[in-house]
Amino acid sequence: VIRAVTRMLFLLFTFVNAHLILAKNEEPFGAYPALKIIDDGNANSINETLGDDLVIYRYGPRNNANWLLFAHDIYGPDSGRTKQYCEKMATDLGVTCIIPDFFRGLVRPDPRPNWEDKYKSDWQNQLVPYMQNGGVKFLGVAGFCFGSYITMHAAASGEEFFKGGISIHPSHSGNMANNNETEDDIYRSITSPQLIIPTPNDDKNVQPGGLASQTLQNATILPVNCSHGFFIRGDLSDPEVQTCVDIVMEEFTTFLVENVLQIASGAPPFFTKYWSIIMICYFLSV
Repeated sequence: VIRAVTRMLFLLFTFVNAHLILAKNEEPFGAYPALKIIDDGNANSINETLGDDLVIYRYGPRNNANWLLFAHDIYGPDSGRTKQYCEKMATDLGVTCIIPDFFRGLVRPDPRPNWEDKYKSDWQNQLVPYMQNGGVKFLGVAGFCFGSYITMHAAASGEEFFKGGISIHPSHSGNMANNNETEDDIYRSITSPQLIIPTPNDDKNVQPGGLASQTLQNATILPVNCSHGFFIRGDLSDPEVQTCVDIVMEEFTTFLVENVLQIASGAPPFFTKYWSIIMICYFLSV
């Protein structure tokens, strides 16, 4: 009997402790672990420091009407394919994509600052002026895991040039709860379109029919059947992960083009692009 009771207490302690750890870290059970890759896009980024210590990695020109901000996951801006995807967006869409290091070089900092204590100042005093000086008129903010916490608060800030947010395997619900923030109040402050892509092990609030879909004015909830962290940290040699990534990348890009950015559709046709050369050749021939 004593052994049985001891075993039950041990299991109960393990269960409670595990849930406390998960609540503290906002990473659900089954999430992909950290992924560090060699070809992370560092060589092609412009690194700048805003204020005293907010480092940003920029892909694309300093001056641009179309901007995209990547809010990194719990492992920081070097996590997985974060920089690769930012560079891809800059190349494919002609945007300026930036990744601020909100963690100041740390990985999974404990405790993490919250929006009011730190990230609000980063946003209002550093990032907004930096983008405004760069001519921003159309901005999307994409948050991955922890980064969706930044996405939602930035969207709620009401900046005129903020046109839409993307939250992929989001964990802002846990972050907001841990910081005693009212999630639905933040949702009610957001008027821009939001694309939320949850996995089965993400919070119920971001699932179809959950609090986000009930409260946000303009939300698209697109669940995918992969584990939390797949987009940034999943193993692309796994066909299921590759399929999920392909689906999400297409939805991500389509959302940006249709809701956020102002991009000329298609490349200039040959005749228009080389009009002046064609005219010169014509007059020389007559």
